[in-house]
Amino acid sequence: MNQAANLENVLEQLRLEYIESSGDKLDQIDSLISDLLDFDDTKWREIFIEFQRQIHTIKGTAGSYGFQIVTEIAHSLEDYLETSNILGANQLGDIQLYVDNMRWIFEAGKNPAEDIAIEILRKLPTPNKSVFSNQEIRHIPVVLVMPYNIQRKIIANELTSCGFRVFIADTSVRAIELALIHKPTIVFSNYDVSDINGVELALVFRSIAATKAVNIAILSSQKATNQQFAALPEDVKVIRKGENFSEDLAECLLDWQVFIKEARRSQTKNDRSHLRISFEGQVPIKKNDKEFLGKTVDISAGGLALKINKLVAADKNPFERGDRVTLDVKELSCLSGSIIRIKKDDIIIRFELDQSLEDRLLAEIMLVTNDT
Repeated sequence: MNQAANLENVLEQLRLEYIESSGDKLDQIDSLISDLLDFDDTKWREIFIEFQRQIHTIKGTAGSYGFQIVTEIAHSLEDYLETSNILGANQLGDIQLYVDNMRWIFEAGKNPAEDIAIEILRKLPTPNKSVFSNQEIRHIPVVLVMPYNIQRKIIANELTSCGFRVFIADTSVRAIELALIHKPTIVFSNYDVSDINGVELALVFRSIAATKAVNIAILSSQKATNQQFAALPEDVKVIRKGENFSEDLAECLLDWQVFIKEARRSQTKNDRSHLRISFEGQVPIKKNDKEFLGKTVDISAGGLALKINKLVAADKNPFERGDRVTLDVKELSCLSGSIIRIKKDDIIIRFELDQSLEDRLLAEIMLVTNDT
């Protein structure tokens, strides 16, 4: 009994010492953040490497002392750093919020309750702003499962720019852990993962009650018809990497309608965002001064794509890939773009944005809850 009590006292003493040393580490990190604002070039890189090392140390040790939430905050901070296009004053201010949250938890002396921990993670800053303004966009959680390389950074950046909050996993085990913690809307998995391949991971997700409904896409240089995808569940997508990535991603997002579903969950009818809006009706589409009517459209105001499900009063599809077309609808005023894919009755158009159109969209495009 005395031995057990002594052991408990020793462990508690070690925990208190860890909390104190972590406070010192966070003080050092605060100083490093200040230094990052003052230096550039070689000196800046040296400071940033030391900053990353200190964060990695806290991430690796916090869970052993009962501070699992600190480990997750540190993980999220590393994801923030990887998906940021720049690290200026605004981003360093965001990083300071991560550090402040870790400090608050250490000062409390214990891991917060699960509901509080989830709320802390949800409110952590994300790196990129709306393409239309400096306002924060609504972020939808996704998990990206890829080994660390430059391709992962490129894909993570592209997903972040679409309005996603990206959580990065190196292994399938970590991917499952992240999915259970953050409840993502989509899991993007590389086909080649260190422990199991992406198809096997998709099957695992489909076998877990908490993740069986999540949208899944496998990232591969191979086509979906390749034999390696024979066991892939029918509802799991394949996105080709390389020059086809943006096109395949656009089609997947439109098919899943994840942004529209997010809009319907919005509690503020006039909440502005660069996410998607869906509406019924006939939309004029002009090609070479000839007008056609598209019916039932899903639109991204983020410069990604538009999908028209049906053409009205047309004997056959009059459009070809690469055609320049103009749309004229209330929500978008007058908008020009290029057709990037035609599939059955669906037409997917990528459209361009200039500053005046961005301002117009910001003023006019609303996410609607009950009207769509």
